Amino acid sequence: MAVGRFDLRLFTRIDPAASALTIYLEGDGRAWIRRDRLSDDPTPIDPVALRLAAGDPTTSVAYIARPCQFMGGADARGCAPRYWSGDRYAPEVVEALNEAVEELRRRAGSPPVTLVGYSGGGTLALLLADRMRPGDRVITVAAVVDTDAWTAWHRVTPLAGSLNPIHAYTGSSGVAAVHLAGERDDIVPPDLTEAAMARLPAAARPLNRVERIDDFDHACCWAREWPAIIARLR
Repeated sequence: MAVGRFDLRLFTRIDPAASALTIYLEGDGRAWIRRDRLSDDPTPIDPVALRLAAGDPTTSVAYIARPCQFMGGADARGCAPRYWSGDRYAPEVVEALNEAVEELRRRAGSPPVTLVGYSGGGTLALLLADRMRPGDRVITVAAVVDTDAWTAWHRVTPLAGSLNPIHAYTGSSGVAAVHLAGERDDIVPPDLTEAAMARLPAAARPLNRVERIDDFDHACCWAREWPAIIARLR
């Protein structure tokens, strides 16, 4: 799908007769080869969000890869390594994903949308929440809610070209968000997620809640347990 400056890879099984549509956003993927060297292609080795989408038992489901993933990396239209490093949550990335979400909604007959984002895809899902409609929902999975706190905790360079949900998200749409966090996650520790809730704008705090899940880390065991998790959340 061509949206804004990017071409996005999508996988869909959309049923126009369904009463709702669930859209999954992929994580940051293979952004780095090692701590001091960026990848040439951010396509994930293990596309967790794609596995979540595949495990969703409902009839109307779509998956959106992040810009440059599954498209040739830096050789893809509009792509450059900054879009999987400091600019991974840039305004133009948010705008492109918003266009894709709304096009998929149109194809499905404009039902309510549940937007599920894994890891960095969850960061973007929250950045999209203000643009969503009454009746929509956001679910983040092992996601960074405060990018400044997260980069400080890991002692890495701040994401200077990116939006931080703590500052950009207002809760103006009234769309509720659930943030799933693994107790054993050392990539996005659940304490960081809970601490971020207190720093959200006042209007957004009642719309957001964190659910900590025992024995899960950043990758395990979201895909394996997803059918039961998403059924319970619905």
